[in-house]
Amino acid sequence: MDRDTILTLLRKAATFEQKMDSYADYQVYYNVVHKARERIEQMGADAVEALIEALADDDYRVRGLAASLLGKIGDARANAVLWEALAREDQEDARRAIRNALSRLRDERHIAQLVRELSSADPAVRAEAVRLLSKTNEDALIPHILDALDDPEPLVRNAALSALGYNRDQKIAHITHILERLHDEDATVRLTAVTMLARSMLKDTRIFEGILRATDDPDPAVRRAALRALSDFNDERAIDAYLDHIEDPDLNVREAAMRGLHEVSPPQALQPLIDFVGRYVMQDDQGWFWLVAATLGELGDPAAIPALIQMLQHPNDQLRPAAVTALINIGHSAMIEPLRALLTHQDAEVRLYAALILGRLGQLELLDTLRALAQQDPDPQVREAAEKAVALCEARAREKADLAYLLEKLAALLAVEGLPKLDKIRETLRDLSQHRDPQVLAPLGQLTENRFPSLRRAALQALGNLGMAAARPYIEARLDDESIMVRLAARHALQQLEHTE
Repeated sequence: MDRDTILTLLRKAATFEQKMDSYADYQVYYNVVHKARERIEQMGADAVEALIEALADDDYRVRGLAASLLGKIGDARANAVLWEALAREDQEDARRAIRNALSRLRDERHIAQLVRELSSADPAVRAEAVRLLSKTNEDALIPHILDALDDPEPLVRNAALSALGYNRDQKIAHITHILERLHDEDATVRLTAVTMLARSMLKDTRIFEGILRATDDPDPAVRRAALRALSDFNDERAIDAYLDHIEDPDLNVREAAMRGLHEVSPPQALQPLIDFVGRYVMQDDQGWFWLVAATLGELGDPAAIPALIQMLQHPNDQLRPAAVTALINIGHSAMIEPLRALLTHQDAEVRLYAALILGRLGQLELLDTLRALAQQDPDPQVREAAEKAVALCEARAREKADLAYLLEKLAALLAVEGLPKLDKIRETLRDLSQHRDPQVLAPLGQLTENRFPSLRRAALQALGNLGMAAARPYIEARLDDESIMVRLAARHALQQLEHTE
């Protein structure tokens, strides 16, 4: 690649402007900007002269990108030229890029200046010096960063925490120092400490326990960050923290706790979530309330039906579909009468949803009710939905009665490449579990070893519902599963067996 081509690529990448409104927009950005940078960087030393020339370009964006690439390439020829560029540069973004490059190049003069800046009276200067020192990735400079953790200004302490998290080896070696900042007097520093610990992706008991304690921090932003970080550890102790905070005074903290519960969907969350619906969901309108319905649906317990029936009548247009999906997932006959009562609800959408759910239940005794709705409801969309529900009810009744068909259907669903259709598989598993036939055990047992944790859990739920003693070996084999949701489902399934044996 010649000089002119390099400069053309550089200018195109530096000046490219694209709104990020969609994934397609990002793809355009990636192809134009990222790939151009990558091509130049891969040239290494052969691109240095063109990049040095670009440091004098009229556009500050080109100058900044040229400096950044020189720092990444790491050619010593750039040091002196970058100092000259820094002396004449008056645009702050470009100056920052040049200083970053000098740090990456481990320029001795630059490092000495940064060490002096650590004693500046200006906290912003000290914080920037810490940040730039971390870019050198020099172990000999770590003591300066550790000293900055005791700086009187939170801005500098935050910079030091981020600097320790810049390099994975530093995070491992200095984890104790980061953990200590969880007790910092400033909430922003505690938040940074939680963030750096979470980003470390280190499965260290000290880290988990530190983040767990941070869920009780007096600052809601820290509590929220800590709750969101717990899901990375696959530790059951996180469940109590989630349950403790679903009624947190701060709505954002409640949402974080609910998202954590949704990821795990532990059986012990059933009653707290049912109570939450009565106290909060029906009294308020938050965009994330659909998580409550979704989690109740994942639990699959008929005890959640009254709460979900309530949510089906909520005015929130995100919550209603979530309640529909949850009720379909549970698919228990206990919902027939509450849903039948909703067929005369004043809201046409509620009547429509109730009809569709009843159709999926596949109970032949519902056909007359659904046919009457299809003929008499004043809303044409409800009548159309009721007609579909009649056809669906008849088809589902035939499917549910045919064990051989259900086994073939399950095999076909599992044979599909890519992500599994969990809702269809769960429905089929529920139908199979109602047969209580020994033929069902082998395919369900095999599914408990599936690579997808959600399918292993669904199989365990079906084995628990099956209530056959012969299912015990399959369930016990998953008590030590790597996934917390699977382990919890296995324990719950064993409890179900104990009640039926």
